[in-house]
Amino acid sequence: MNYKTELALWVIVSLLLFIIGSQVAWRFRHLQSRSADWLSRRLVDSLLGRLLLQVVRLLYYVGLPYVVVLRRVLSAGELGLFGHDMTVAAGAALGWSGKDWLQALGWLAAMGLLIAVLLALGWRNAARAQEGQLVARGLWPAPPWWVTVREVFFNQSHWAFYRAVPLMVMDDSYWAVLFSAALPVFEWVLDPDWRKQVRDGPRREQVLAQFLWLATSTVYFVLTQNGWLTLALHMSLAIAMNYWLAFLAGQQKPSVAPALAEAQ
Repeated sequence: MNYKTELALWVIVSLLLFIIGSQVAWRFRHLQSRSADWLSRRLVDSLLGRLLLQVVRLLYYVGLPYVVVLRRVLSAGELGLFGHDMTVAAGAALGWSGKDWLQALGWLAAMGLLIAVLLALGWRNAARAQEGQLVARGLWPAPPWWVTVREVFFNQSHWAFYRAVPLMVMDDSYWAVLFSAALPVFEWVLDPDWRKQVRDGPRREQVLAQFLWLATSTVYFVLTQNGWLTLALHMSLAIAMNYWLAFLAGQQKPSVAPALAEAQ
């Protein structure tokens, strides 16, 4: 089996695991039975169950790409972990020259500022349109910072894997990276919970924001090919968004203050 065929099979496995997992999670959340209540207490309401769930997610989002790298059908360079010039000063620059790093940091500052302004204006308008319902709609409190870090890391690992495969089988790197963005969207569309949230769910604004994170990461990676700074851009913006939501929640009408205090 050649490496292109094996890579395609790994992508199919990843897609199938995500789709099966999302379907199982959806059915589990909507089961109405004593056995479902018992399982919920064991897996969702207990510390051991939550820890087990995160271990499974770690194995999927990080472990699966790592196995593919160990199989030597995918390189760390294609994942954006190293540049293509490994002769630079004993690898201190991870394969990117100083000029490459400066250029990538310049793009990070420019894109970060642009996306931050768009997020700030968008969430401010959303908060005003909802007339003080950030708490009632489940948009606040935002998750703790360490949950945000974990989720961004999982997403970026997942997207890096999907970016790497087209890069290795397509001649045009720009089209390869853009094509790779369709794979997470395909997963989302087949997730019944995601579709419900987009259609009429209380957290549809955050679900739709996934498109912004994916688009930002894709465009930035096209420009820099640097996975570390792609992760840094997403991480900094996501944490900043949490603080902005906290500020907006503090500006809400007094009627939601008790609910906010209780939620915190």
